[in-house]
Amino acid sequence: MRGTQYFWPTLISGLLSLVLAGYIMANASVGLALSLLGILLGIEMLFNGFGLIFMAFFVKNAGNETTEAKQA
Repeated sequence: MRGTQYFWPTLISGLLSLVLAGYIMANASVGLALSLLGILLGIEMLFNGFGLIFMAFFVKNAGNETTEAKQA
């Protein structure tokens, strides 16, 4: 998957999840982080959803390319 066009969106999605997790863990005792927890988790779920959509496009196109290569 590293050489495909879907590598970077998937990588960015994963890195954003790690950054948000680190932010939440670092500021767990601060009330502001707890009040923003719902927003941060919503952002994380949104980016994870984008990553999964890109992954689905990759898997769908990879299956077609394999079938076309076998037929040729």
